Parts: sequence; C-alpha cells; structure tokens
Amino acid sequence: CQMFSVDTAENRVVEGCHYIQCDLNGPLPDVPWSTLDRIVLLDVIEHLNQPEKFLEDLRYKLSGNSKVKIVVSSGNVCFFVTRMMMFLGQFNYGRRGILDITHTRLFTVASLERVLRYAAYTVEKRDFIPAPYPLAIGLNWVSLSMIAINRVMAKILPGLFAYQAMYVVTPRPSTEWLLDEALRASLVTE
Repeated sequence: CQMFSVDTAENRVVEGCHYIQCDLNGPLPDVPWSTLDRIVLLDVIEHLNQPEKFLEDLRYKLSGNSKVKIVVSSGNVCFFVTRMMMFLGQFNYGRRGILDITHTRLFTVASLERVLRYAAYTVEKRDFIPAPYPLAIGLNWVSLSMIAINRVMAKILPGLFAYQAMYVVTPRPSTEWLLDEALRASLVTE
C-alpha cells in the first residue's frame, strides 16, 4: 500500500506516507494518478480559492482510472445552529467549525452535491454527519444523546440538521481522454 499526504506545510513528516508539499490552489502534485484507489478530501474543498477548477483538474488527472473513489466532506452552512445565529444577527468566523476563518467558500448540503455533479462526478454514496456536541459541552450522556438525535434528524432533513455532508464520488472521464481512447481504438482496428 502506498499513501500520499499533501499539505502546504514545509518539511512535514507523516508516518507511513509519502509527504508532498503542495498548494492545491495551483497545479496538482505528481502522483501515480492512474493507480490510486482512494482520495480523501475531508474538509479540504471549502479552503480552496476555486473548488470547481480543482475538481476539474482532479477529474482530468484521474481520467482512465475507473477504480478510484473520492471521499469529499464539507461543513453545512445551513445547519440549524448556524441559521439561528444568522437569524440573531451573528455571522462570526472563528478558529474552527463551519465558519472557520480559513474557509474561502461556504457550502450547503445541496450546493456541495451540485458542485460535484456539475464537475462531472457521480455520487455513489452520501452521508450526513451530526454536530460534534462533545466538543462544546463535554463527553457525557447529554452530548451523546444529542448526537443520536441529530443523526436521525440529519437523515430526515439533511439541509437543516446535517452539520457536515460527506460524499463518495467517482469521476467521469474527461472529453480529451475519451477522444484519445477513441482514436487509439480506431488505429488498432485499421
């Protein structure tokens, strides 16, 4: 098993991984795209300047790799707590959470799925994550009960009750790759 870890930090060591310093707002790193099985983008896409361009570039790199699965997650800016805070006139960025100050884009459950579909990814699976209540009120029976209730409500009304949306997607091949394959196939049959 080969694993690659990509981040902007310099001189980082990630045990068990080939670490690559790279800003995903620029060109994608040089990795064996055609042999990758999984790409994990947990809470990454909302930090990018142009998520659509990133997804397009990634799909292009992965063209021809029919086995790759990509896991993408992002916070849901329409989570009921965030909505309530906005209703009360509070739209405050912080050090973490849905309104993390380093986020350049905010997504809803629907807008994240729409971005993925428009970028020519097929949604294989979706999951909706409850809020991390233990971080706010401690790990106790109240926070665990709130997670259980939130999990059920997120399945019923994800746009309102999902703290995060997580998708497993597969990229469709790029037009360029399909044309190249058609040309190769026609040359073989001649």
